[in-house]
Amino acid sequence: MYTEWESNGYSSGSYDEIKSISFNSSLISLPFIIFYLMIFSSSFKQIKTTTAKVMNILGVTFSGLVLLIVLLPIVDPGKISFEELAYLLAPYLLIIVSFCIVNLIQLNKESAAYNKTNQLTVDDIE
Repeated sequence: MYTEWESNGYSSGSYDEIKSISFNSSLISLPFIIFYLMIFSSSFKQIKTTTAKVMNILGVTFSGLVLLIVLLPIVDPGKISFEELAYLLAPYLLIIVSFCIVNLIQLNKESAAYNKTNQLTVDDIE
């Protein structure tokens, strides 16, 4: 039985509409993934604890894999749709946000420790 609800869904569009939605969705998510890749690669040199470095390596690895997977609908939008990739992006974002919070805390601790050891006193200025 053909109902009105079935005719207005995402899958009821033409093949070209589905390809364009997948292409545009991948283009929108691409800058966010590149942003997280840049965050993890730039903060790797500043963090000295091994746990945070391992989290940075995992963050770069996860982001690189997701970047390659998100590039698939851009390269060939007819083979895979972005709807199939959305199940991958939800856990990715949860993992990456938690890694960013740990990096922020580690960077804050190390900058506070640096400021304590390198504080200028009044005698240093004179």
